[in-house]
Amino acid sequence: MKTIILIAFALVTIGSHAQSDSTRKTLNCYISGSFSTSTNDNFNQGSYAGLELGVCAKNLMFGFATGRGNLDFSSEDRIENYWYEVKAYACMPIGSVKGYALAGWGQYYKTTHSFIEYGIGAAYSVKQFDFSLTISNWDKVVYFTPGVTYNFGL
Repeated sequence: MKTIILIAFALVTIGSHAQSDSTRKTLNCYISGSFSTSTNDNFNQGSYAGLELGVCAKNLMFGFATGRGNLDFSSEDRIENYWYEVKAYACMPIGSVKGYALAGWGQYYKTTHSFIEYGIGAAYSVKQFDFSLTISNWDKVVYFTPGVTYNFGL
């Protein structure tokens, strides 16, 4: 919970600094939904969904993601099944797509189980939307993640 408060404070602080001068700069933000799946034999155990909110600065992006650790709802649902993650991306245009590398650190709610994520991906932009595919190692498992991102300014 402390991490969520710190990230919210950072976003508000960045937003207030971006709009403090007389030229009124726009804070570039994004919201992204994704669905990740691995090569696990059990689709429900090896897949998860996530939602991410973040800011962009030149070719860097910083975000906060949250979601459920798997899609297996066969047992009682508990907060420990959900996770949060702080992520950073470095982007580079490659022709008509953007390539990116990502790194993140996260934890499951109300547990001491932390994890890291690292990977690469590509995104194709259509107006304010990016359609992406990421290959990453998330909590020691390789995942393929298609996603849709909406880019907006504040």
